[in-house]
Amino acid sequence: MKIGIFGGTFNPIHMGHLINAQYICEEFDLHQILFIPAKYPVHKQLGNGISAKDRMEMIRLAIDGNTVFNVLSIELDRETPSYSIYTARQLIQENPGNEYFFILGYDAFNDIETWKDYEELFHLVKFIIMKRPGDKLDSKFNRFINRIMCGNNPVIEISSSDIRKRISENKTIRYLVPESVRTYIKQKELYLR
Repeated sequence: MKIGIFGGTFNPIHMGHLINAQYICEEFDLHQILFIPAKYPVHKQLGNGISAKDRMEMIRLAIDGNTVFNVLSIELDRETPSYSIYTARQLIQENPGNEYFFILGYDAFNDIETWKDYEELFHLVKFIIMKRPGDKLDSKFNRFINRIMCGNNPVIEISSSDIRKRISENKTIRYLVPESVRTYIKQKELYLR
């Protein structure tokens, strides 16, 4: 099976994540996309006091009903920081017959040299890079070109940081997140401070 790995903080998950994941899934004929929220992101501050349990539940709510989307808690269950290499090794060990594809934006991919054991990661998985506004692939990665595919997803300018800001300013986030996620955020009073 061809499995996409979509990692991130998902703080919160939003329509841009979901729309792009669906486009990538169809474009590359993936059998499944695994949303894997990071517990201790290495390259990003989490902030806002939002628990991993809340972020996980928002993903569950957002993908409910989509049979090709799934959420895994393997990084949340780990006590160490969320290194992608650990996740790749674990998934391959548990399901060695699958082919794995890391899904990420150009901005994150162009910083991949800062990732733990990034060269090993290129040998374990392939990469699908989503279009982002104004981004392009750095030529220094040409040596890995046979392990990199560029998606033709729509460029959707929605960000989790903007959503958090709108909530703190008492502005609506309707249509930026699935309605089930918006309801959850409101009921739990998340991101108010």
